[in-house]
Amino acid sequence: MRKLMFLLIMSIFLISFTSATDYLPHKINTTLEFSFSDDLATSCNVSTMVTPNNSVVWISQTMANTGDTFSATITNGNFTNLGVYCFNIECVDGYGDVCREVTNSGEIASGSKITLIIVLLIILLSFFGISLNGLMKSEDYKVKFTLYWVCHVLLVGITFIAWTTGSNFLNMDGGIVGLFKILFYFVIIAVVPMMLLSISWIVYIHTYNEHFQKLVEKGNDTETAFKLAERKTKGGWFAGK
Repeated sequence: MRKLMFLLIMSIFLISFTSATDYLPHKINTTLEFSFSDDLATSCNVSTMVTPNNSVVWISQTMANTGDTFSATITNGNFTNLGVYCFNIECVDGYGDVCREVTNSGEIASGSKITLIIVLLIILLSFFGISLNGLMKSEDYKVKFTLYWVCHVLLVGITFIAWTTGSNFLNMDGGIVGLFKILFYFVIIAVVPMMLLSISWIVYIHTYNEHFQKLVEKGNDTETAFKLAERKTKGGWFAGK
């Protein structure tokens, strides 16, 4: 359990550090617009674009000039991949580069967002660890039943936050993000069979306790009542007898 929590926390920190960038964000599959000021240039041109996989795309697009501000609009057909795109700008007085980081949400996690996400996940992981420890140690079936569902709900929240954080703010797919996505869907799908098992378990406990109580009221000692009730619930109701 400690190793699992350590790996989850370390993954979260890696996500936060990876999401840090010096470039402005841009949403995937949308038109990209950028501008800059140059007091000396009379004309500028976007010559090439370097994609996240280091491919060079020839653009040769003249930038619009409004006074000392130059702007360009790049169509969305070129931004289907996550990562950093850099544009080579050539002006009459020199040249330079403009880069944008394409993410799923069009946002990059700021320091405050990263801190909030990490704190929230640590709190959820702490409650998950406490609940799981109580589930393993408790002998009361009601407590075990309650703590199981607390753990399940917390695990849904943990995997969902980790997945959406990585998906929205990281400039990559797959890897740790894909793992959290798979875990999230797994625990969500697992709710249905676990609900059915829980209902069956509740019915079993109810019928067992009801029959046990009746046997004790009829004068049977608790040990005999326990054996008879167990035999009835296992070989009677659940066997169709």
